[in-house]
Amino acid sequence: MIVTLSEQTLIFLCSCLFGVLLSCYFDLFRVVRLICGNRKTVTLVCDLLFFLSGTLFTYLFFVRFCSGQIRIYGLIGELLGFLLCHFSVSALFMRLAVFIVRIVRRFLRLLARPWLALFRFFRKKFQKSRAARAEKQEKRKKNLENSLQPHRNVVYNLLKLYRKKSKKEDAVREKEGD
Repeated sequence: MIVTLSEQTLIFLCSCLFGVLLSCYFDLFRVVRLICGNRKTVTLVCDLLFFLSGTLFTYLFFVRFCSGQIRIYGLIGELLGFLLCHFSVSALFMRLAVFIVRIVRRFLRLLARPWLALFRFFRKKFQKSRAARAEKQEKRKKNLENSLQPHRNVVYNLLKLYRKKSKKEDAVREKEGD
């Protein structure tokens, strides 16, 4: 298939525009990283999602505009558009995003301050009552260990049922106990 110079120019310009769109798409992932924090896992997930989806979008772009043929001027145009947008408009967009995220975080902290104070108050009360319960439980445990007689021997009449002794020995014990 023969591609004319005007078609090649149109594909190059469309690929430059597509590179700009990919740069804006990448900025969305940068904003997500800004919001979630710059943790390694968040960065890894965002980068993987961008590269996989960017590759898919580039493939679909070449299928649509180049009949599935990968043209070097298309890739160069895409790279050129991405870099131009990334170092110009994207830098301004990210400054604005950082400013907006800071304002939103300050506002949320301001809203959360009374709730955090209430949470701290109840946490202190709960920890005090928890410590008191633990102390009472320790006292109960010590009291059980220091009981005067084992539980089985508290009732003296039951001993007669468990021992097989003569009635004479029981009569002697009862007289001694009197």
